[in-house]
Amino acid sequence: MPFYDLICKTCGQEASIRATVADKTEGRVPCPSCGSFDLASAFKRAPSSVVKAPGNAAAECPRRHVCGGSCPH
Repeated sequence: MPFYDLICKTCGQEASIRATVADKTEGRVPCPSCGSFDLASAFKRAPSSVVKAPGNAAAECPRRHVCGGSCPH
């Protein structure tokens, strides 16, 4: 079962909740704070970082025209 970052539209509580895909899709996941089933996905910004391989691997990437040289190849 995956974890979902959800926010309650009733009380505003944000939580990471483990639930089945069916339960989330069909609105059967209750808010852990108030019990409401009126939850929405809480979209979180992913960390922005680039990981590069040691040396000059970006110049060696055969697909650098696609990845811009920021891939770890």
